[in-house]
Amino acid sequence: VSLIHYAKDICLGESDVWKMIKILAAKRLPPLRKNFYEDATLYFTSKARTKQIRIYPKLKEVLDRKHATPEAIAHAKGVLRLELCLVKPNSIDSLVKKLRLPDKTTCSLLTEEISDSAVGEVLDKLNFFESLSNEKTNLELLLEHFTTRKSLNLCGFLEMVNERGEGFYKDESLGFSKDAYFRDARDCRKVKVWKRQ
Repeated sequence: VSLIHYAKDICLGESDVWKMIKILAAKRLPPLRKNFYEDATLYFTSKARTKQIRIYPKLKEVLDRKHATPEAIAHAKGVLRLELCLVKPNSIDSLVKKLRLPDKTTCSLLTEEISDSAVGEVLDKLNFFESLSNEKTNLELLLEHFTTRKSLNLCGFLEMVNERGEGFYKDESLGFSKDAYFRDARDCRKVKVWKRQ
C-alpha cells in the first residue's frame, strides 16, 4: 500500500456542521500547516506533504458535483466529513510502526479497526467531542433571552430557513407573513443564532 485515504462521516445536523467547521478552523495541529478554503474546507498538511487531514461539509461537496442525485444530497445533509490522507510511503510506514502492524499490506491497513484508530487519533488531537459538547445549541442560546414558548417558535423558524431557504415567507402556501419573518429574523440575529453558518 502506498496511498491511503481514511474517511469518517459524522452526523451533526446541517447548522451544527457549519458551527463545528468554525470551531475547528480556530484550532491548530502542529507541526501541520492549516489552510481554510472558502470558509468551508479545512486542511491540515504536513510540511513534506506526506499527510493531509481534510474536514468539510459533505453536502457542499455533493452539491458541487455536476450531477448530484437526490439520494446523495439526502445522505449528505448534516454530515461532516473527515479524511486522513497518507499520500507517501513513509507516512504509511509511520502508521504501521505506531500501530504495531505486521506489515503494510491491504489486509493489515484497510480494516475498519485501523481506520477508526487512525481517524480517532485525529479527532482526539482536535478535541472534537469536547468541542461538540461545549457548543451551546440554538435552543439553549435562545432560552437565555426569551421565554420557552418564544424560543421554541424561533427554533421552528430557523428550521424553516434551513429546510425552505431564506425568504420562505414568499411561498404563500406556508402562511407565514413577511412581518413575522423579519421579526423572527431580527430576534435570531440579536441572539446570534441567525446565519451562524
